[in-house]
Amino acid sequence: LNTDFVGDTWLTVYREKRTAHLRLRLPEKKRSAYPVLFLFHGAGGSENMFFETYGAGKAVELAAQRGWIAVAPRQGMLGGIGLNCGQILEELRCYFPIDMKRVFFCGHSMGAMQATTQAVQDPDLPAAVVALGGGGRLGSQELGSAPWFIAAGDRDFGKRGARKLANAIQARGRMVHWKEFPQTEHL
Repeated sequence: LNTDFVGDTWLTVYREKRTAHLRLRLPEKKRSAYPVLFLFHGAGGSENMFFETYGAGKAVELAAQRGWIAVAPRQGMLGGIGLNCGQILEELRCYFPIDMKRVFFCGHSMGAMQATTQAVQDPDLPAAVVALGGGGRLGSQELGSAPWFIAAGDRDFGKRGARKLANAIQARGRMVHWKEFPQTEHL
């Protein structure tokens, strides 16, 4: 991978016979260390969803404008991404300096569950977590100090799971902001 490359690229990273297929947007703005925004798509989607479908690529565009690397892992139908975010970052650090204090998770639907899973597996990794139109299970693990933004449309079939996640995080005394969008369905 040419570290001077700017724009979109696909990358497959390997570790111990496991792979993660990623789509990246590398910003024009060079930095001494890049913040990273992980974007997790919903069921039936692909790593291209946040680039071309959700909000017409707005999250990816805003990340690039800020000089962040956007990373969208491909998920299987059951939500697996091959490697966890910490392992993916270790591989990306071979190519780019990564600001490990500014790693963000954002997921939609099944991707909201993936964002939750990643935040629970490595609670000190995310600087903030966004779950849209879906939830996830916290289990008994401790949560880190990252703030959460959880949202769903008032007509979203994922609203119940999103609200349940927001309530569970709040019950643990962690910072969570809940937003319900009027006249909005799942997508």
